[in-house]
Amino acid sequence: MSQHSVYIPIVSIDIPSGWDVDKGNTQSLFYPEMVVSLTWPKQCMKGYTGLHYMGGRFVPNELATSMGIDMSIYKGADSFVKLI
Repeated sequence: MSQHSVYIPIVSIDIPSGWDVDKGNTQSLFYPEMVVSLTWPKQCMKGYTGLHYMGGRFVPNELATSMGIDMSIYKGADSFVKLI
């Protein structure tokens, strides 16, 4: 019987498991192929070079304004936007 290796991409939601929220991948843990940040990309995503999407159109306009989040990046009824 032969063994076949299967490639399974890793997709992380918000912050990849095990990553420091501010410093990122400090322990040489896995590097996800794609990240979907919620609300706004966290500091740990700075320098990330994989596919990066942001989802979070659920943020109220008042909160987005107070946090300096530009919600106009979402087009039409889209609930996510591609960052990288």
